[in-house]
Amino acid sequence: MAINWSDDLKIGVEKIDNQHRAFFEQRDKFVNKCSDLLAEQGDSSETRSEIDELFYFLTDYFMTHFNDEEKLQQKYDYPNYEAHQRKHKEFITRIKKLKYKFLNSEQLDQELLSDLEEQITDWFVNHISKTDKELKEYIKN
Repeated sequence: MAINWSDDLKIGVEKIDNQHRAFFEQRDKFVNKCSDLLAEQGDSSETRSEIDELFYFLTDYFMTHFNDEEKLQQKYDYPNYEAHQRKHKEFITRIKKLKYKFLNSEQLDQELLSDLEEQITDWFVNHISKTDKELKEYIKN
């Protein structure tokens, strides 16, 4: 996917912007490592196991980021906290479903990986652009 971090995605809260920027780095590491595994080992039980571990890493990253973001929302009494938190939980559920679909597909391949990357990136960019930008009014650096 061609979307990379840009200043257009900044929400104006340094800690959150840094984590958002890091997401793109983590996404690239995830995709590159999955691509390398597929190229080196093909679709094997070992590849699927290693990709499963990478999914856990990515999910942990999101959960840590979401937790940090939610703590800031609580600290500054963000009025849409519960709705925002619900979106985070829905995304984690979505990632887990994507992982299940990905790892239980008949054939792991680059096309499937590209689709996964696109879905994760699209959600995250839309979430930053719309939902997270609302935080700027409430959270002070």
